[in-house]
Amino acid sequence: MATKEKWIDLFEKAVGRPPHALEIEEGQKADFDLKAIKGIAAMGLDQEATPSEPTEEVDEYDVAEEVFEDVPLGDEEETTPLETEELAPVSQADQGQAEENSEAASKEAQAIWMKAFKTYVGRQPLPEEFLLGKSSGYDVSTIHQFISDGKAAKPAKPAMTKGKKILIIAGVVAAVLALAGYGFGSYYYSRGQVAERYEAAAKKSFKDSLEYQVWSDTKKEIKTSEVKYTDTKSTQAYSKSQLLSGERMQKVGRQFLIFPKWRVVVDPGTVDLTVNTADLNVTINGVSYATTDGNNYTAKLNHLYPGTYNFVASGKVNDQDITVSSEENVTSKTEVNLSVEYLSFTVKSNLKDGDLYVGGTKIGTLNSGKLDVNKVAVAGSSAVYVKKNFEDGSSIKTETLSIKKISEGQTVTLDADGVLDRDTADRLLTAAYGKFGSYASNHNTTPDGVSDIFLNGTDDTMYKDVTADIDKNTTGAKNRAADSISFSDVDVTEVVQTGEKTFKVTFTAVYDFYYGYDSKFKSSGDIKDKISWSCNVEYVGDDDSDSSSSSSDYSNYRINGKAGESQNVSRENTVK
Repeated sequence: MATKEKWIDLFEKAVGRPPHALEIEEGQKADFDLKAIKGIAAMGLDQEATPSEPTEEVDEYDVAEEVFEDVPLGDEEETTPLETEELAPVSQADQGQAEENSEAASKEAQAIWMKAFKTYVGRQPLPEEFLLGKSSGYDVSTIHQFISDGKAAKPAKPAMTKGKKILIIAGVVAAVLALAGYGFGSYYYSRGQVAERYEAAAKKSFKDSLEYQVWSDTKKEIKTSEVKYTDTKSTQAYSKSQLLSGERMQKVGRQFLIFPKWRVVVDPGTVDLTVNTADLNVTINGVSYATTDGNNYTAKLNHLYPGTYNFVASGKVNDQDITVSSEENVTSKTEVNLSVEYLSFTVKSNLKDGDLYVGGTKIGTLNSGKLDVNKVAVAGSSAVYVKKNFEDGSSIKTETLSIKKISEGQTVTLDADGVLDRDTADRLLTAAYGKFGSYASNHNTTPDGVSDIFLNGTDDTMYKDVTADIDKNTTGAKNRAADSISFSDVDVTEVVQTGEKTFKVTFTAVYDFYYGYDSKFKSSGDIKDKISWSCNVEYVGDDDSDSSSSSSDYSNYRINGKAGESQNVSRENTVK
């Protein structure tokens, strides 16, 4: 009986391939009898003829694909004559066929051994483990020596394919991007951020702000074509704090079906327009709207953006050019009547040179606070008022009166709050010179209540000029000091309104410098200088107070500096 290693070696030499695992088992049953090799090899050939089960492909890294040198197991023993005789019957043709079968069987045995190793050991074999398996003819029984503790390992999970790895990575990246996008979208489309973007857009232009506004009744975006009649200067914009604290900002849908869509809701205005004259051209805020086609023309305007609208109907009636207008603040449903009427009346106002408006149309300019209006065409719902514009861009407007309340030939008075008249200005200047007299008679001591007369108190330029003049002629006199200085005959000659709350007041006053008898100069008497001067006056009263009381009370006004240098009109000198 030969050893197992010798039996396998002779089997390979005789058959041309290593024996299969089953062949080794058969050889073991025959006590590795060399004479049994032929029969066992024949059994192996029969097995090769039977289709074997398909084996799994080895992984991308397979030790079996490495190039290993065959490692001799030991010195080869010479074949005995008996052994040669036993093997001699194998012919040359049989030997070639056996070599081909041996190579195919070897590959199959290798694949079976590799699969079994990975299944029971849980990994690919190391090079030295592979060589040991090869040297055993890929005997699967040799695998047990590589299993820890002699226990079979759990079958290894198939290696993840490259495509599957790419799909998993792509899925993770997509999930991260989706979460980041959701976080950004939740912030970007939040109520506060939309309100902030609206506020910035509104400061830039009215048109830019429309992107964030919708009609309250339809929740649809406001189109540019729907605001073509809008005077953008008269529209109201909301601050971020107003939008976040009230109901003006609402959810009107979804952005990308995920995020809430916050928008500023605008209540649309509606106008029912009536004109009783045909062939008049109707404009709204200067934009052409229509031409009336009869004496009972009506139209309905929907979805007007809240604001001020000037409706004008103009044309010829009985060969007379007429213009009928009505200025309306449209915030809800409004009726506008541009029916033609003719009316004569007189307007008086404390805006002495203001402009008279009927509706939104200028009728004329007042002269010394009065204007006679003769047969002006008016609309039934027009408002009558006087307005004055100033060079600094400000303006002042009187109370308004509906044309319906004015009858033919009536005189109406339309006054504005805070307008300084001559008498009030005179009382203010007289009070100011009272403070100067107190300063002079109390040894150049600042009197009480200066800030009640002068806006900037003792820093006022007019106050500084007069007190400096007093000091110069009394305590600071270089030649002869006046024994006393008094002021009289303060007289306002003109009041000109220069702004909504500012005025220029021109006045005259008499400065009386008294010199008592002085033995050095051997004289006594008065020097009376009459000066002309102008100062600025500002209204500081309450606009909501009664106009008649606020205008007549000089405490509602303050002198705000001189408006030029004083001029000496005349001098009376009695010093002798």
